[in-house]
Amino acid sequence: MFCEHARSERGGVASLIGVMPDRINLKAAAPKDKVSDADYKPALPNLAVYTRSRIPLDRELRKGVVIQMLSPSGEEVFSHQFDDEFVANSFDAARSDGKEYLILISQFGLQNFPVIDEGPFTVWVEYGGERFFSGRLHISLSTEDSEG
Repeated sequence: MFCEHARSERGGVASLIGVMPDRINLKAAAPKDKVSDADYKPALPNLAVYTRSRIPLDRELRKGVVIQMLSPSGEEVFSHQFDDEFVANSFDAARSDGKEYLILISQFGLQNFPVIDEGPFTVWVEYGGERFFSGRLHISLSTEDSEG
């Protein structure tokens, strides 16, 4: 989920504020009273990403669970590797509880996120050398004042 803010609450609950649709439009031109178009860089004041990844427990436990956000050109915007000990302990606990999947929850926020590329920003989870699609936000730049 792409939103403006993600916050952890008590009891494993998350609050997602300003959940975004699959496509948003940002104004590409500078506000008339601010800076010139040449100096203006479109940006999202707040961009939060919340993911819930299901990893089957019948797989061999491997190190290196990574969540990654890529720009439309394929450049890494954000990356986080889960602590290997945390993942191993979580696998053991889920198996002990008789579950079929390990659910890894990740949330991260970016402030004043510059939109240099126009197109789909994607989020992936990598586990054991395999990449799994987690989400997509298509950002378009327009001359209109509205977002969305």
